[in-house]
Amino acid sequence: MASYFLIATFGYKPSNLHGIIEADETFIAEYFKGKRKICRPARKRGGGNIPQVPIIMVLDRAGNIVHKVI
Repeated sequence: MASYFLIATFGYKPSNLHGIIEADETFIAEYFKGKRKICRPARKRGGGNIPQVPIIMVLDRAGNIVHKVI
């Protein structure tokens, strides 16, 4: 998993971060609220395997935050 994390972010270089930075990834559930067409069958009462969307968040010591969907 760590190699995927590094490869996916290789081409992404934020310009507003300086000095020491901290990076972490998080996963949130994919949702389709408000969309008229859904690319998967409907679930009842939240059951089933929910696809996760990976997001990288980077923070520097000055408080600048950059986030990107991987």
